Amino acid sequence: MPRRGLTLLVIPEEGGTTYEFKVARIYLWGLALVAAGLVGLLVVGWRAQQRADYLAQRVERLEYDRAILAEEVASIAELEEILQGLKTRNDQLRMLTAEAFGLQGAEAPGPAPQERQDYIPLTHRLRYGSLGSVPTLKPVRTPAWDPTDQGVLLQAPGGTLVRASAAGQVDRTRFDLSSGWYEVSLDHGHGLMTSYAGIGAIAVEAGDYVHKGQPLGLTARPPGAPPGLRFQVLEQGRDRTSVCQQLWL
Repeated sequence: MPRRGLTLLVIPEEGGTTYEFKVARIYLWGLALVAAGLVGLLVVGWRAQQRADYLAQRVERLEYDRAILAEEVASIAELEEILQGLKTRNDQLRMLTAEAFGLQGAEAPGPAPQERQDYIPLTHRLRYGSLGSVPTLKPVRTPAWDPTDQGVLLQAPGGTLVRASAAGQVDRTRFDLSSGWYEVSLDHGHGLMTSYAGIGAIAVEAGDYVHKGQPLGLTARPPGAPPGLRFQVLEQGRDRTSVCQQLWL
């Protein structure tokens, strides 16, 4: 690189001494590099400031989220305490139901092991839950009934709504030519059945799944027979209507 310099002249406007400065070109290059470095540092500093502001906002947001999370954790802990209290009350309710059913109320709640049983007894269902499959709902709304050889006769006029006493599957529907009414059988699982005889118009068919309280049909108007519904609860073929009757008397 040739060592040629630059000459700077300072000439006053109104006479005076003229000053002449000779500057080597290498100094000018150095000055330019320093200026470029300063500009670069300013750019880097500006970007660092922007990044610092962004991180500060992120930290503030994280602190806010942490406070919300702490509140949610406290709410979850409170809900767990409430659920534990509800579970305790539910266990107490099951024990009271078992006592009303004639069971020993001193036994600790919890599913007892089944010893080679192919069905779940009514007592076990009442004590440990599964109340939806227990016939605790009166099929027709009537205050009067009469015991029969097969279940009970729930006295009700013709056209009364018949409801499922418990959740289950329609096992069969049969029409009796001699009486002129339908009989519906529900399977509630593990050997528990309910029978509804005296239905004039049915709303279900075999294979349907029904909920507790779901309409099965309307009672018939049989000629020469007392109107009403012949209802029966069977457990492993044994009549258990009188036992379940204690729950909806």
